[in-house]
Amino acid sequence: LQLEGAAAVATSNDVDRERIIATFAVDKCRVIFQPHGFDPNLISPRKKPSEKNLLFQEGLDFVVGDMTGFQDYEDIRTLIQGAAIAAREVPGLRLSLAGNVPRSLNLQEIARQAGLTSERIVTPGPISRSNVG
Repeated sequence: LQLEGAAAVATSNDVDRERIIATFAVDKCRVIFQPHGFDPNLISPRKKPSEKNLLFQEGLDFVVGDMTGFQDYEDIRTLIQGAAIAAREVPGLRLSLAGNVPRSLNLQEIARQAGLTSERIVTPGPISRSNVG
């Protein structure tokens, strides 16, 4: 991990943030905790147009999403709850969760409990890391 000259470092979990601060004596304000997520304007599948359509559904107003392993620390429930809150103000909002959804995780039920209707959730399945850029 090379940090020299970096204006800031972003990490996807708070444990890594604290480790970077301690190990490299980096100023706390330069290490940002940023939960997993993707912006379709910055990261999108590059080889398979069908995957792009599944992930981003052309023509929608706004897509919130995560490329995830659905691990507990990723806290998908909070993302779903946040999407439900945002959907009240953004009529075209969709939540796209790419990855292998565990059978034990009932996304539709979690969404229903959060107040997010089923048509607002897209689960395209796994997207190869080599196929995003």
